[in-house]
Amino acid sequence: MRPVQAGPFNQWPNGMGFDYFYGFVGGDASQWQPNLFRNTTAIYPFLGHPEWNLETAMADDAIHYKRPLKEIAPGKPWFIYYVPGATHAPHHPTPEWIRKIRANIGVDLDMSNAQFVGNYRNGLQLEDAIVHNLWWMGVKTTPNTLLDLRETKVSVLSDDPASWPAPGNLDIEAFTYGRLDCPQFWVKDCASDAASRLRWLNLQQPGVYYPQPYRQLAAILTARGDRSGARKVLIEAQNREMRWGNLNLTQRAWGWLLWATIDYGYESSWALFWAALLTIIGGVIVRLAHDAGVMKPVQPERKISAPFACSLDVLLPIVDLRLQHNWWQDPTIKGTATLFGCRVPVNGAVVRAYLWFHIVAGYLLAALFIAGLSGLLHKG
Repeated sequence: MRPVQAGPFNQWPNGMGFDYFYGFVGGDASQWQPNLFRNTTAIYPFLGHPEWNLETAMADDAIHYKRPLKEIAPGKPWFIYYVPGATHAPHHPTPEWIRKIRANIGVDLDMSNAQFVGNYRNGLQLEDAIVHNLWWMGVKTTPNTLLDLRETKVSVLSDDPASWPAPGNLDIEAFTYGRLDCPQFWVKDCASDAASRLRWLNLQQPGVYYPQPYRQLAAILTARGDRSGARKVLIEAQNREMRWGNLNLTQRAWGWLLWATIDYGYESSWALFWAALLTIIGGVIVRLAHDAGVMKPVQPERKISAPFACSLDVLLPIVDLRLQHNWWQDPTIKGTATLFGCRVPVNGAVVRAYLWFHIVAGYLLAALFIAGLSGLLHKG
């Protein structure tokens, strides 16, 4: 049959005895964007509807056409020649049908040296499959090659970076694997370290965050003794969640605080750095306030001989070095002091506000240090 709308139509279904035709003409057609006709008129119902599929549309159209005929003439015989195109190449079933036929391969799936060509969408869809060894090495891909491993279970994954799909074409949500393997004949392109695998994880669709792929990789690295690599992966997971996770303003602010102070709990020593920095800043402010007459001694004629120790005493919670209570700040006084040869104005109210911040920061850093050191912030 020649799909020419100018006719003749004697070889079309309408010219061969059928009252109505809905489908494609030709030997095969895409089930997503077919060369579709209603009778002899070209139609494009898939435009603007990326989930549209011809199999479902044919069934819906057949029901829609037959229902009023049955109501008008229930006794009239009818015949529908229903020929689905999904059983013919190219095979384009919808995702819900793919899930119904779970692939339990159970043995090795060797895709080594496979070649994907063409400008259309192609690749490997193993969604919901069970495979023993998955070999994905020396694979030639195109910018449209997809690797769909959603909910797939693999005992051993063997691949190489040159075979990975283009950014955004990797889908590994709920993908589990027992080991990353580097065959001896392919060891030069091995990608089992944390840095390489993080590049692999970043091939997922941008703007979407799934925690499971990161936890899966971290578990594999931990099991093999690479705790440092596992920590890098989990930190990157937190960074991706901060960028694309479904977080409200409070959660995002808390996340930024954890990142800046103790790297989400994985670098507790950062809290000591911030404590040292605040001690230095506080010591400078205490010295300036003393020289400007803003901080006054409880006992007359006493001078601050150790401003940094006084700052540390204010910062440390619970611990009392018996220095901070010997001085009080007068918020009503304004003065000046010298810093590196420059006169600096000092406001008593500002000094008091900063020292309150100093106290709160000390409690917060102590709590974060203990929580990070104990693993409370990142367990699980």
